[in-house]
Order: sequence, then structure tokens, then C-alpha cells
Amino acid sequence: MPEMRLQVVMSLDVISLRTAVDELDTRIAKLIRERILTARAIVDSKRAQGLLITDPIREGVIISRVAKEIAVADRESIEQIYDALFREAKK
Repeated sequence: MPEMRLQVVMSLDVISLRTAVDELDTRIAKLIRERILTARAIVDSKRAQGLLITDPIREGVIISRVAKEIAVADRESIEQIYDALFREAKK
């Protein structure tokens, strides 16, 4: 019987954690949307001024800063996430 009780407790814990992840995903999605829209405004401004759209130095600084802040994910994963965000902003 103790094993069955442990499984129920673990299941409730998993459910609770999944709920927390779902809430975080909603917050992350809103922030990603805001970031893309803001970055697109920068791209539009650069285009209007005839400036280069891509700034590899700035992008590298952003990735380094974020990788330090996150710390629990490897840099390559952060680069992949931010490369996708940078590409999306330039559409």
C-alpha cells in the first residue's frame, strides 16, 4: 500500500509542476511576442534609415548576457533560441 500512496503523491507533484510550467509558458510567450515586435520596430527604423539590419556584435553580446543570466542551459541552446528570435525579427 505505501507504494501506491507514493505514486499518488508523485502524480500530484507532477501535475502541480506541469501547471507551473504551463503558466510559465504563457508568460514566456507574451514576452517573446513583445520582444519580436520591439525588435521588428528596430529593423523597420534601420531600413528607413538605410542602415545594416544585422549587427553580429550586438547579437553576440545579447547571447552572452542571456547565457550568463540563465546559467542552467548550455550556450549552444541559448544561441539556437536567440538565433530564431533574431531571424523572426528580421522578417
